[in-house]
Amino acid sequence: MSKKTKAIRAMGKQQMLDRITELRKQLLKFNSQIAVGTIPESPGKVKQIKKEIARILTIMNEPLKEKASVAPKGAAVKEKTKHAGAGKAK
Repeated sequence: MSKKTKAIRAMGKQQMLDRITELRKQLLKFNSQIAVGTIPESPGKVKQIKKEIARILTIMNEPLKEKASVAPKGAAVKEKTKHAGAGKAK
């Protein structure tokens, strides 16, 4: 685990939401500079901001993925089967 993800995991949910809001404002500022035609102070910062937003959202959604991956007890998994000749017009 990298230092960045450890720092994000240490944040509370509200802190994560605040950080995302702050990053999206910065991204909006950079994108508007690019649209106008001016060169941002550091063009590589746009990519870094997008990645950090994605990291935070991924970490926030991990508990939801864990809940969804656990199937209810006794739930059967349905498999699709192909029947020979099914769907073919003769």
